Amino acid sequence: MVDKSFSSTSKGFQMTFSSGYTFSVSYSEFSYSDQGETTAEVAVWHSKEDHWLCFEDGAWVIVPDGRTAVLGHQTPDQVASHMEIISKL
Repeated sequence: MVDKSFSSTSKGFQMTFSSGYTFSVSYSEFSYSDQGETTAEVAVWHSKEDHWLCFEDGAWVIVPDGRTAVLGHQTPDQVASHMEIISKL
């Protein structure tokens, strides 16, 4: 169950869309980014169906076998583009 549609920290934020997909942006020292100077890490998972998505060959696909995935070193334009795609699923 999703308690909030938005959450944030000092090193990123998450948005959960009505479809149940959560879009996470992180730029901490532990993420695949340059700590928010020019890039951030993106992760996407479905909060109700318990699966993650990864970006492969130009499309978001379900990660097999219950594994997780992140997309590192994304520019602001790339983050916005991915967010738009996920928001329409």
